[in-house]
Amino acid sequence: MNVLTRGKIDFVGQRLVDRYTTVLVVATGVIGFLAGFITQSVQATLVVDAIGVALTALVCVPSWPMYRRNPLKLQPRHAPEDNNDDDDDSKPPAPKPKKTILARLARIFF
Repeated sequence: MNVLTRGKIDFVGQRLVDRYTTVLVVATGVIGFLAGFITQSVQATLVVDAIGVALTALVCVPSWPMYRRNPLKLQPRHAPEDNNDDDDDSKPPAPKPKKTILARLARIFF
């Protein structure tokens, strides 16, 4: 089973897994509660909830192909540019930002 060993899903697949997990756990919790309430048995509640957790794990834990339909397209890797131009003295120095009244007050009080 290559599905169990790959383990890579895309972002859309992650959203699907999150939705499926939430829906399955809540639905089996409600069904388990109703089954236990009707039969007046905590054991029935726990059995239904355990089956729900196992079903949720079976659906959501392996990286099924439906979770890998939208692979991430990465940009190609570029070589770093060499920007060591020390001879460029023609640029004037950047002007210092003016301090506002708010900045001066913040400096005084804090």
